[in-house]
Amino acid sequence: MAHSPENLTVEPGSAIAGAGSGLVLHEAYLVTTDTAATVEAANYLNASAARLPKGTMISAVMDIGGATPKLKNYIVTANTGTVVTIALQTTTAG
Repeated sequence: MAHSPENLTVEPGSAIAGAGSGLVLHEAYLVTTDTAATVEAANYLNASAARLPKGTMISAVMDIGGATPKLKNYIVTANTGTVVTIALQTTTAG
């Protein structure tokens, strides 16, 4: 399925003290019937590119209505203005 922008809520960003000028942290919440594999596929979030700057944290509840809903966290690693790239949160240091 295609991403529906109305399924995404983006909280206003706030500046991070001491992190350099212009650094703003955004948090987004995605709730969708799409599976994790669909959300993680290339170009899934492109319809919301204007709302997802690089560094945005995304908390995603997926496969709502399916057999087993999933919760995963992602970060926007790149945004060209039209193409959004996300990565799954990892717990590895560094």
